[in-house]
Amino acid sequence: CQSNDDAALRFRILWGLGRYYFVLPNPDKGLEVSKQLLTIAEETGDAGLLAEATCSLGTHLYHRADFAAASHYLQQSIAIYDRNQHADHALIYGQDPCVVSLAYLAWTLWCIGESDEASARTVAALQLAQQINHPYSLVIATTYASVQQQFQGNAHACLEQAQEAITLAERYGFTLWLSMAKFLRGWSLAQLAQF
Repeated sequence: CQSNDDAALRFRILWGLGRYYFVLPNPDKGLEVSKQLLTIAEETGDAGLLAEATCSLGTHLYHRADFAAASHYLQQSIAIYDRNQHADHALIYGQDPCVVSLAYLAWTLWCIGESDEASARTVAALQLAQQINHPYSLVIATTYASVQQQFQGNAHACLEQAQEAITLAERYGFTLWLSMAKFLRGWSLAQLAQF
């Protein structure tokens, strides 16, 4: 990968490796790969790559509880994103970077006590995911919205979002999201004492 002269190809390969480390999880290697993505994006000056790189870096930093840095990069990704120019990213990378950045920014804002702003970002992630009509991005936004409702202790809203995520995940075979949404549904039902 590193010896390939095609920066866009190198970026896509590293992006995939970064997702692998994200799910594994190996936060140190994932963060290292995200920094490499940022270097490639800055060297090429490609706004789409920069939106992806800052999204990747922001999500990794969130999981390291570096909320200030995560917020910075996630906001940068959202600001760079242009739906008209970057609509194909959902197909190239499997998910829309702005949907992911909005969802993670919501979580980040929640963690630093900005609950109203967090809710606004959750709504924005759901709206964008619905507008672009990309099932995987939509299941991400819906599942993360369910988590946001769990954070807020709102079992009814958590259950509603989890049920939507389950429907999507079952329809398209997104097993990772199905397991997460079922967990959220279980939490909601336990809170509501509806076993």
